[in-house]
Amino acid sequence: MSIETTELARLLGTEPGFTADADSGSSMVSGLLDRHHPMAWRWLDRFGAIETLTLFPSLPVEAGELPPWRDPGWSVEWRDSPDGDALTLWWHAARGEAMLVSQIPFGELRADTVARTLRLHRDGLGVCRLRTRDTESAPAQPLREVAWPQARAMHLGFA
Repeated sequence: MSIETTELARLLGTEPGFTADADSGSSMVSGLLDRHHPMAWRWLDRFGAIETLTLFPSLPVEAGELPPWRDPGWSVEWRDSPDGDALTLWWHAARGEAMLVSQIPFGELRADTVARTLRLHRDGLGVCRLRTRDTESAPAQPLREVAWPQARAMHLGFA
């Protein structure tokens, strides 16, 4: 386990509502947000950042993987918080599933930044719950292809 992952696991261990489990064989810290949502934090060495991934609800993928974004049911959008944090929301309307992704530059890895990131992901889960409710009450519509914004892909830490 890297020094970055050890420090992250220590900071996450002090946060209420998050149970952390550091994987000694990798640069990953995983856990559950609010006891229900699988969450993974991984060190992106080449970007000098920590990537955070939250699943809503539990998706049939391993933590740290991306959804099959070529599936035309996925749409992608970015949301900025008042604190300047950005959250990427992968949403699959037909299945009511989502992946929320954000990053923390390692130089900003502090207790307040980790707490702010958890708040950002909780807010994102709230958006997902509203979308699920809206989807369930809306008439069914056929899926359509969603264009992948290539220009933003390089800034997310995965491509």
